[in-house]
Amino acid sequence: GEPYLREAVASILNQKYPDFQFLILDNASTDGSREVVRAFKDPRIKLVELPEDIGQVGALNRGLEMIDPSLIARMDADDISLPNRLEEQARLLRENPGVVIVGSAYYLIDRAGAQVTIGRYPTTDTGIRWQMLFHNSFPHSSVMVRTETLQRQGLSYDQEFRPAEDYDLWSRLLGHGLGMNV
Repeated sequence: GEPYLREAVASILNQKYPDFQFLILDNASTDGSREVVRAFKDPRIKLVELPEDIGQVGALNRGLEMIDPSLIARMDADDISLPNRLEEQARLLRENPGVVIVGSAYYLIDRAGAQVTIGRYPTTDTGIRWQMLFHNSFPHSSVMVRTETLQRQGLSYDQEFRPAEDYDLWSRLLGHGLGMNV
């Protein structure tokens, strides 16, 4: 993730929603990712250096075990979040207590940062559930979920569904509440 990591981290640190914990899991990287993260001097960052590669599903579940805020936002090292992402998603979850997961549309960009296309998803719970019968309704790196629902229901990523572990988790999560996309 090193080539894109600086911009990815900066996009979270520059969010309009300032009050968050930023858990960054380094899954035994062999590039300069750790140094990139260490260069940021921000108390919101908590860098966790895993001593051995436990795979993406293992790292995701380790993150779920370590985080304690009421909401979890997901992102990869090669993603960039718009400045209002956390604020907008947290607002929607606050205003809609029955919603357990919020995702979003996304801009697909090339290596130079130029917009290639826009990925759009259903915005209503009914539309999301309909699409979930055939395809994932949430881009993995765009979601924010309620931590309490995951913990109360004992939900986590399942290695057996790799590489669709997110699709599986969102499907099970929707059994406990509503979904939205912005």
